[in-house]
Amino acid sequence: MIDHQQRIEKANQAIQTAKKKVVNTKHRQKYHFMPPANWMNDPNGLIQYNGIYHLFYQHNPYDAAWGSMHWGHAVSKDFLNWKHLPIALAPSEPYDDDPKGGCFSGTAIVKDNKMHLFYTGSIIKNGRMIQTQCLATSTDFVHFKKHPKNPIIELDFKGADSSNFRDPKVWFVEETGEYYMIVGTSINGKGNVILYKSTDLLEWQCLGPLVEYDEDLGSMWECPDLFSLEDKYVLLFSPMNLNEKTTLYMTGKMDYKSGKFIYDKIGQIDYGFDFYAPQTLLDENGRQLMIGWQNGWEWMPWWQGFGPTYEEGWCGSMSIPRELQLDENGYLTFTPIKELSELRNNLITNVNRKIRNEKVKLAENLPPNFEAHFEFDCLKNPVKIIIENHQGNSLVLKLSNESLEFDRSKADSYNSGSCTMPIKTNNKGIKIFADTSSIEIFSLDGYSVLTSNVYFERGNRNIFISCQEEVELTNFRVDELNLNMEEGE
Repeated sequence: MIDHQQRIEKANQAIQTAKKKVVNTKHRQKYHFMPPANWMNDPNGLIQYNGIYHLFYQHNPYDAAWGSMHWGHAVSKDFLNWKHLPIALAPSEPYDDDPKGGCFSGTAIVKDNKMHLFYTGSIIKNGRMIQTQCLATSTDFVHFKKHPKNPIIELDFKGADSSNFRDPKVWFVEETGEYYMIVGTSINGKGNVILYKSTDLLEWQCLGPLVEYDEDLGSMWECPDLFSLEDKYVLLFSPMNLNEKTTLYMTGKMDYKSGKFIYDKIGQIDYGFDFYAPQTLLDENGRQLMIGWQNGWEWMPWWQGFGPTYEEGWCGSMSIPRELQLDENGYLTFTPIKELSELRNNLITNVNRKIRNEKVKLAENLPPNFEAHFEFDCLKNPVKIIIENHQGNSLVLKLSNESLEFDRSKADSYNSGSCTMPIKTNNKGIKIFADTSSIEIFSLDGYSVLTSNVYFERGNRNIFISCQEEVELTNFRVDELNLNMEEGE
């Protein structure tokens, strides 16, 4: 009988062989986290302990396509430079060993100097998917053993669907002295999360659905995350089948006596094509940090495939880390973490330039991995920002004081379509983080972010700006951003 450690050793060997083929392939990112090779999706188990950040992630070590899910593992001191560790979890037991299932997403906590990984075991039984919540632990935070009492939670709520019962998030509440868990689900066809509580992390009491609502918020809530931020609680989730909306948040109050989250605000986390399953952690500096998976699924309305990286032997990367804050009205803002500034190598700085009825080249021969900052005196007149490569591929960003229209239809042969990101009135610019095969756009006020994969051909980039009426570009800066992503592998 094959045990868990044997499965992990086999998976690690597969990765060691596969990663030699992907180094320096055309679309490998320069400063975004990627797997050493093969497939990656959701971030899992984000945690910082004793100064070390841990990132686990959904991983198929045998193919660049989705398959039986493992947990990859990496560590970092700054949330940017990562060292890959051995695979943490592999399918090996009757409740998680299935080529169309595996060890699905979850969370990590540390209790009594032992790291606990909570994950969803997913199998197909009698033609139906069965999902349960499971536990694995480690004393060295590298090698994990599955608990003999697994599965620790089986679905026990009427109207919920056992094939949509996944992605546990666990936390401790000092006021009650108890642990709590939410699990994403579908109840009578509506997305929600089920709340549980425990005193020992093994025996769990079901408290029922966390949220009561009337809106259309999708048929299933994946990868839920609940945390306190300043004087409120924030619930993140990725709703399935909600048209273009794939990542949402609610802010409000958590009532542990009733087991209900009472929300008063709903917002969208990202407006782009390729941002899903975000997860957060509270770091030792008191920051709530978030990353998400930069890709999408077949059921999304714009999906046209996972792009060309599959042919290179890998697929999937993570967004840059973002710090979450609340404004005075209870809405979230999203800011790239300050550590990114340490990666900058300044290429261009330009201030107070008037752009009239013309197309102006602002920068040329840029590397694909750059940060560009655009700040305007006033945006009452729309402007177009165009990013081109030497082969003629282009991205077009139409920016006004109300919205950013993002058009990638001429960027590559793998993706098409456009999307719109709302911008609060009087926002005066954007910040762009471009990498070899992705782009992330932040409004300068922090309220809106747009993430998309872009598969330009090799070659340097040019940036143009055009407008029909005069605008003043008060601050324009471009910096190269770079990491040695293969270090530590």
